[in-house]
Amino acid sequence: EWIAAFAARAPEKLIPFMSLDPNEPDFLDDFEHSYRDLKLRGIKLAPMYSDFDPRDSRLDPLYRRAAEAGL
Repeated sequence: EWIAAFAARAPEKLIPFMSLDPNEPDFLDDFEHSYRDLKLRGIKLAPMYSDFDPRDSRLDPLYRRAAEAGL
């Protein structure tokens, strides 16, 4: 919510991104909320901080939804 509100102050200059942690059980719900409700336009993943392999198949639904959404 904070990022969405901050970026809304200068939409011509800022592109708001969501940050997701696939180790969280509801990360797909977080994606949907960030994309649909907050209108965030990109995804930040940090495998080196969250300790996950970005090739892990459990991320396939996220990648599929991101592609469908044009992110």
